[in-house]
Amino acid sequence: MGNSFTFPLPDSYGVGDKLSRLVGRWRSGGIEKYSADAAEGVSVDWNAGQRFAVTEERIWLDPLPEAFSGLRVAQISDVHHGLFLPQEWLTEAVLQTNRLNPDVIALTGDFVSYSRANMETAARILGRLRARFGVYAVLGNHDFRVDADRMTAALRRHRIDVLRNRNVSFQIGGESM
Repeated sequence: MGNSFTFPLPDSYGVGDKLSRLVGRWRSGGIEKYSADAAEGVSVDWNAGQRFAVTEERIWLDPLPEAFSGLRVAQISDVHHGLFLPQEWLTEAVLQTNRLNPDVIALTGDFVSYSRANMETAARILGRLRARFGVYAVLGNHDFRVDADRMTAALRRHRIDVLRNRNVSFQIGGESM
């Protein structure tokens, strides 16, 4: 069992029509999960715009080199900025993620849903993420559907390393992963 913390979103975010559309999209209760996986894990659940909850858990990976023990990896997935996730909520997710002080941040696609108009704003906000070994992204099916090259360029302009048909390795204390 891990520890849980709840961070209320400011009341100024308002809910109105945006939340109605959002709850309609996630009929099962409106939960989006942002997770972190490594030797220690953290997950941040966003529940119908009401709060972010951070849960810390230890994850044991036997083949992981000892130098990587305790590595903190934050993962944010399925942002869908625009219609389903307003700028204020994405900004709050970035602030909360940075407060976790991760070593690596993995962004796993679907930064936008249907519109190129949201690409630059999503990339600019996500570009505020900070991690010791960097922020890395892969694109999702929505990003490819809207414009993969344009999404890639926007993320790279904001210092996010987009991995398309390539990988990266990390070295700590003479060991690599």
